[in-house]
Amino acid sequence: MFVICLFIYSICSKNEIDDCTSRTKIFDAKGNNNTNNYYFAANTFSANSLLSINRVQFRSKIISRMKCIGQWCDKTGTNAGWRCINNTNECYHVEHIIPTANNIESLVGCCGNNNGCDIEGNLIMSYGKWNMQLGNSFIGEKYIVYGDILKKAYNAVYLKCKGSKYHSTQYPGDLCIITNHISLDTLVIAMAAVIFLMVLVGIFAYAMY
Repeated sequence: MFVICLFIYSICSKNEIDDCTSRTKIFDAKGNNNTNNYYFAANTFSANSLLSINRVQFRSKIISRMKCIGQWCDKTGTNAGWRCINNTNECYHVEHIIPTANNIESLVGCCGNNNGCDIEGNLIMSYGKWNMQLGNSFIGEKYIVYGDILKKAYNAVYLKCKGSKYHSTQYPGDLCIITNHISLDTLVIAMAAVIFLMVLVGIFAYAMY
């Protein structure tokens, strides 16, 4: 019975573990520390903006508006410091905060070919190497690093796609925002522990009998 419970846990919580608790190599080494704009440049984020814009247009807009300040800026000052030399990842890339290919149920059909994620309120300049490791996964890590910026980006994408604001006080679980509720993996582990203890008690009682 205990083995069965563990099997159920491994199946039921697989997506939550992959999306919410997995971490990139960079995060494992650096932790949650955005000193000197290590992970991202917060001043490049425009909350609540629903302006449709692609990565090239966004980068050009940032270059024209502000000077790069942070660990991964081009020290020569080319393109206001936002240049990536020889296509290296040791610079700032344009990143979709809510990935274009995501598994967030409430955003099904919003991104991808519909370009609902290509809006100013979902784009930010982030460390290129970290961005490459993130891909379309590690939503939980993004929330740890970005904090409320992730919520604001989700709100903007939702509004752009649905035409109305996201009104729930609790964000969807697949956005990996920690809330005061029991997660699936915690619940299954607790259930397995209880059953295991019941088996032990049964064995002890049988032996005493």
